[in-house]
Amino acid sequence: MKTMKIILAIFVCLSLLAAAAPMATAQKKGQMKQPQTQKQPQMQNQQQQMLKHQKQMQEMLKRMEQIQEKMNKLNMKMAQNQDKKQSRMREQHRLMMHLGEQMGEMTKQMKKSSEQLNLMLQDQEMLRDREMEQEMLHLRENIDEMSKNLEKSVMSMERMTKRLEEKDSGE
Repeated sequence: MKTMKIILAIFVCLSLLAAAAPMATAQKKGQMKQPQTQKQPQMQNQQQQMLKHQKQMQEMLKRMEQIQEKMNKLNMKMAQNQDKKQSRMREQHRLMMHLGEQMGEMTKQMKKSSEQLNLMLQDQEMLRDREMEQEMLHLRENIDEMSKNLEKSVMSMERMTKRLEEKDSGE
């Protein structure tokens, strides 16, 4: 803003000098020895021109201030949007980490359950009961199906994580 005002002030000074220099040169050479009646309209014209230039400069300054204000608002809005994006990305990463931790715990629990079921399937006394054996085999099939679903879930999470990383590096 200061730079714009300085540039405009320099422009006004140069404009005034450019308008005043030919008059001063002409006056020194004696070319401006005109009757008093002609000087007044010329001075009025010059004053009108100066007022016109001043008005134009004021309008330009006002326009520049408005543009600068709009740019400041736009920059603030973009910064807020960037913060929101970063905040949203951090939240997504946090949620993925939490989900990963939960899936890891689920995997541990399923592994323990599978190990316990395997011990039960090795127990000859439990296998004597035909219905018990059928139920344990059925449970093993269910755990096997659950582990396949868990594996699919982990693969989905890997794709999601990769997508988040691509999205994060692209923004």
